[in-house]
Amino acid sequence: MTVCQLQAQMPILQQRATIETLKIFIMRKTISNILSFMLSTVLLLILFSSCSNKTIPALTAAQKTTIEEEVKAQHDVFVSAITRNNYEDWVDCYSKDNFISAFAYPVVDGYDYDKWIREVKGGFSQRIKHKTDLLDITVTPLSPDLAVSTQFGTWQNWWKDSPYAKTIFHASFLWKKEIDGWKIIHVNETRFLNLD
Repeated sequence: MTVCQLQAQMPILQQRATIETLKIFIMRKTISNILSFMLSTVLLLILFSSCSNKTIPALTAAQKTTIEEEVKAQHDVFVSAITRNNYEDWVDCYSKDNFISAFAYPVVDGYDYDKWIREVKGGFSQRIKHKTDLLDITVTPLSPDLAVSTQFGTWQNWWKDSPYAKTIFHASFLWKKEIDGWKIIHVNETRFLNLD
């Protein structure tokens, strides 16, 4: 390989190295968050299952695929609302009736629905522009009407009264299928590192 060929390949190699470095960094930093989220998810599942006498049938492969596709599509709607700075569309992604809690370290800690919505509304009013770059999203169907999504990547925000910020994030959502589609009932977001 000549020097020119190597130089031409450098941006691709650097991008791959950056993505792999981010994945390793996030995996190391999120282990406690993942464990706490898994524990809270298990506790919630126990709570939900103890409130019902009916047995939940195992999901078929086709059902799992459908749930994964539906939740990913709704996640795209969620990200689009933030990107367009559309507060009303963002709110519509959350369940008012079944909302459990929101943890968004270091900003929000354990808010109920009304407090969460009020808190985030302030962020929407201060944001000029937003961009999400997802490095990974995984959806795990739990039942016909419950699923967990985990995603990580970078957020870029341009603020009215603050400097531009690019941040590595990890987020986990608990989704519930309601009459009008999949809604977020629990959110756990962590911002790790400002990159710029």
